[in-house]
Amino acid sequence: MAKLIITESVITCTECKKKLEATEINFYKQKYKKNGEEFYKLVNPCRECRKKRQRNYIDSKEGYKEKQKIYHASWNIKNRDREAQNKRRLRAADPGHYKRYFKEYQSNNIEKFVDYARERNKEKKFKIANSEWDSCLNYFDFSCAYCGLTEENHKKLHKTRLHKEHVIVLGRNNLTNCVPSCKECNSQKSKYSLHTWYNVTNPKYSRDRYEKIYKWIRYDSKKNLVIKR
Repeated sequence: MAKLIITESVITCTECKKKLEATEINFYKQKYKKNGEEFYKLVNPCRECRKKRQRNYIDSKEGYKEKQKIYHASWNIKNRDREAQNKRRLRAADPGHYKRYFKEYQSNNIEKFVDYARERNKEKKFKIANSEWDSCLNYFDFSCAYCGLTEENHKKLHKTRLHKEHVIVLGRNNLTNCVPSCKECNSQKSKYSLHTWYNVTNPKYSRDRYEKIYKWIRYDSKKNLVIKR
């Protein structure tokens, strides 16, 4: 097996001129072969300077990003099984790896996440008349469609009325995709589909309430739609 040979404890980057510790965290390694033996050496410039150089190269080439996206998409399709196997191996070796990576990425790209959340929330705003919402509340007896918490008790706990909840997360924004939900159920369901979150494994699950939600979305909500002129 090829070994990593380090001759200096500190290396000066040839581009940014910073003195950095001679480790794989700061520098990439390159394989060499001499007298039939293979070994690795750390190479200049440092990782950060190489990344900047690569970004500048990508920005300077017209159409390069689009070509890279097509290439990576086709590569991922061809190597789907291998990538899944590598991810399973990584999760087994370090279960918290992906959580740490996502938190770090989110903190470094917070503005991007905020803009995405704003755009997503715009898509999720309901367009429902007051009379339609009243008919929806009345249908579910002024209680949460999932757990059965009444609106009166919800006001005492959270000082707000029941929420308008999307049954299909990115589905329609009218009455046919809306049910009343308490704050807790709304946050717990979040991005999950009805079948994934609201099933026998959920302690709040009720077969009667499930059938009532399905009947409302599939049939009864359409009877209460207000026709727009």
